[in-house]
Amino acid sequence: MSVLLSNWSKHVRTVPSSYVLPQEKRPGNLISAPVCKSIPVIDLGQLGRLDRAGVLQQIMNACQDFGIFQVINHGVSEELMEDTMSLFKEFFDMPAEELAEYCSEDRTKSFRLYTSVEVRKLSMRVLDLICEGLGIEMGYFGNEISKVQGLLVNHYPPCPDPSLVLGVRGHCDPNLLTLVQQEVHGLQIFKDGQWAGVEPLPHAFVINICNQLEVVALWKAQQSYLRRSLAKTQLSVAIPRYIKGQKVTCTSRAPLTTPTLGSRHVEDMMASYQPGLRGMVISNGKLKSAQHRVVTNTSVARTSLGTFIDPCMECVIEPAKAIVSESYPPLFKSYQYKEFIEIYMDKAYRRSTAVELLKLQA
Repeated sequence: MSVLLSNWSKHVRTVPSSYVLPQEKRPGNLISAPVCKSIPVIDLGQLGRLDRAGVLQQIMNACQDFGIFQVINHGVSEELMEDTMSLFKEFFDMPAEELAEYCSEDRTKSFRLYTSVEVRKLSMRVLDLICEGLGIEMGYFGNEISKVQGLLVNHYPPCPDPSLVLGVRGHCDPNLLTLVQQEVHGLQIFKDGQWAGVEPLPHAFVINICNQLEVVALWKAQQSYLRRSLAKTQLSVAIPRYIKGQKVTCTSRAPLTTPTLGSRHVEDMMASYQPGLRGMVISNGKLKSAQHRVVTNTSVARTSLGTFIDPCMECVIEPAKAIVSESYPPLFKSYQYKEFIEIYMDKAYRRSTAVELLKLQA
């Protein structure tokens, strides 16, 4: 702990051996990977104008193609963002003896320095826009599945040789949604077989689609599509909702007016949109988690603020039973969020495989 709290990094000339990665895991020359100019930048200020449908389409395309996008004109005040970033820069620049007053190796202890109602509102607004884009009810991602909000502030001092180390290794976030504030280059995503930089934009938030949103959106979009399809065919069916800590069944009933429609017809209809691997759902409803990492640089410190929206640990995630059968089995096991986290944090597994380990075998 004393090493972490010291200001040795301001004077070090070589990378300590304990920080050097194995040859095959080093970023090498990719620390200067080109910035990905095609990552969507969504102007939420456009939502109050005539181009709402266009903004929603941009968000869904970003969720489908990148798993990440940036938002501007988002409603969080620029003054709050600047003051918060300045506060944490000052915090990390404090002498070691002062930092020690706030630090502990006990992970059950927390130090609450900053919360933001504005960032919370933005996160729920983004989730509602994703709901709208998927065609499911607004507010669905409220309550238990987005109950927990946490803040993680990372500080990366200048590094003598960034080609030997990583600030954070490549991973997908296990939670529901992550919002990142950054001012200095360093965040990279893995896209089309290579790493690419995420450009720091003034007063923007990077929005990261995470594992739970990937899984939840998959099953919820299936339900929404089936409801609309059954309404068109006048078929009576009961559809359980996605579980938010308890089972809730909503029933959609209408007379069966076409004698040829039956269970076989429903299975045929389901076959037209049966999702595939990693969050594939009907039409444009394909969401994916963004694999990302952080690289360092030789000249300037980088501080980033990450707001994490998580389910509560007891929140149960499972597929809708009414839309699966022997012919079309569920893709995922039912699990509590705490079970997912246990797998994600287990060193015996690669974190990128946590979603796959909860898939049912065909």
